[in-house]
Amino acid sequence: MAEGLSFHAGRAARAIWRGPFYIGTLSRPVPIGEAVFKLLEIAWRLAVVLACVLVIGSLYFWAEPQLNPPLERRIITRIIYDDGSVEVPPVVRDDASKPFRCNPDYPIKVYFDNPTGKTITEITYGVRAFRPGHSNAISDGFSDTKLDLIMKPRTTAVQCSAVSLPHWAEPKTLEYKVDIWSVSAEP
Repeated sequence: MAEGLSFHAGRAARAIWRGPFYIGTLSRPVPIGEAVFKLLEIAWRLAVVLACVLVIGSLYFWAEPQLNPPLERRIITRIIYDDGSVEVPPVVRDDASKPFRCNPDYPIKVYFDNPTGKTITEITYGVRAFRPGHSNAISDGFSDTKLDLIMKPRTTAVQCSAVSLPHWAEPKTLEYKVDIWSVSAEP
């Protein structure tokens, strides 16, 4: 007779559940040795339950951020340098009649795409500048900016930003990166 995988899994589960102290049902009167083994059997089963809870809890805390990442990681950003002097394609939005342009005081155009099903109420972010092919930021200080536009699900918001640069840096030739610090959403 062929024994299947479920048969062997059931036997293994029963063996783990019973543990090394299993003595079955107690007979009357209960000898002290059997009572001690029964207590050890109960302690073993509590340890098995606790181990299962810890394993399931650990798996949940490991898998939950992978399956449902925080909003900060789900917002998609794009950056272009736009000091108002170059021709850029218009932004698709509710008011497409006038293209959204930045100015020399805030020349970094940051696009925020909300691919989630939630309405975003605020994004706190920073912009860093890099020389092409380098990993160290050359921007001076810490840039902390808030976008307080209401972003409906699956929409894009645009904001002009600025970053403090050393006097020798040529802003048009730099690469920019957005770091999202926090995102607030409607429940």
